[in-house]
Amino acid sequence: MATAPIASFAPTAAVEIAVTSTSGRAVIPTTGTPTIALVTNLGPSPVFVALGSSSVTVAIGGGVVILPGAQLALTIGANTNIAAITLSGVAGLNLAVGT
Repeated sequence: MATAPIASFAPTAAVEIAVTSTSGRAVIPTTGTPTIALVTNLGPSPVFVALGSSSVTVAIGGGVVILPGAQLALTIGANTNIAAITLSGVAGLNLAVGT
């Protein structure tokens, strides 16, 4: 997987999300009118994520995978929620938003 540094990121809010092997979702914080979501997989298992509305879901193999210990920057756009699911077990995601 190719990696690239994040040129600049000014966080305005952050939340931790407990992720299981069942798709769940969380509201993306809106503090400071963020445009970027920096998602960090704190757990031991790959996590699949997808952004969307209040009904967004994600399946194993769907969305974008974040490997254990990895970070991914996503453009928030009009999305209000993030959905996540682990390949197995439980993982934690740190969702930092900002510009």
